[in-house]
Amino acid sequence: MGLSPFHRHMSKPLSKYLAEFHSVRVGKDAGERCRRLNSAGVISTAALSAAVNILTDRNDFHHLNKDVEQDYLALEARAVECINLIHLLESEVFAFSSTEDKPGQIVLAKPDYWPSLGPGETQVHLRQLW
Repeated sequence: MGLSPFHRHMSKPLSKYLAEFHSVRVGKDAGERCRRLNSAGVISTAALSAAVNILTDRNDFHHLNKDVEQDYLALEARAVECINLIHLLESEVFAFSSTEDKPGQIVLAKPDYWPSLGPGETQVHLRQLW
């Protein structure tokens, strides 16, 4: 059960960052914020679907409703699903590719999202979905 709140705490700040970066109204409802980001062309329909899916059972877990899933296998399956959805979101927002002419160099799809260390340099943390 602890993993589901983790996913929401990954998707909510990411959507808030994107909204602030693109001057899209932030608001309190993360699902609505993601819909506004999609309408503004900031995130794709697939990313919107992933974000909304992550947030679907938010209140059940957050408020410990009595209808919260108790089956560990079902909770594990939901956690795996959310990990894959977070990967989809991050892969879109922080997309990059490598270059053949300069091994080890990456090309950022949206370099403005990454902290700059100077012209042509940035600090990145890459993860791999296992």
